[in-house]
Amino acid sequence: MNTEKKELQETEVTHVTRSQYFAMVLYPDENEIHKGVINYIVERPELFEYVLVIHEPEEEGKKKHVHLMYKLPACSYPKSQLKFWAGLIDYIEPVRDYLAYARYMIHDSPSAIIEGKKHYSIADVQGTDKFKQKLFGKSVLLHNLGNILDLVETTSGNISLVLRDVLSSCNSDSLLSALTQYQYLIVNASNQIFNLNK
Repeated sequence: MNTEKKELQETEVTHVTRSQYFAMVLYPDENEIHKGVINYIVERPELFEYVLVIHEPEEEGKKKHVHLMYKLPACSYPKSQLKFWAGLIDYIEPVRDYLAYARYMIHDSPSAIIEGKKHYSIADVQGTDKFKQKLFGKSVLLHNLGNILDLVETTSGNISLVLRDVLSSCNSDSLLSALTQYQYLIVNASNQIFNLNK
């Protein structure tokens, strides 16, 4: 009887933790394997949609780390994901509410605000554009457009400097997407600012 009850509990826990979304905390500056895990995910967009945020230490004794959440093409179990990673990571968390977890990653949750944690902007989020759009909505694109327009203003309308800054950004893929979609607006703004500074 106890064996049946234990098996039932394991089945319930496994069923409850089955997810298409998983999260992990990695320390790539201290652990080359963690850096490899991040690179593996980033280099395989056909397998993973992902977002990550690099957290700087907020207090003494804390270490720089990366919060990473990824989406699989189909549901999986945490044990299956641990097997997939072949011991490269010690812990993986199934994510039920991916929107809430995304807010947690940038410290935009009530508990993070109450604890006074550093807030990360959407611009600090790296990842696949489609997943970022899903998690943070149109505001990612509009935020990136605002960043590009700020660059246009700070470079006095010099579009080549804007492009250099966009390409050197850690968020270059997302910024390029905004630049491509709003190129007419950005070039016109650049021309106006450039002509005002003559």
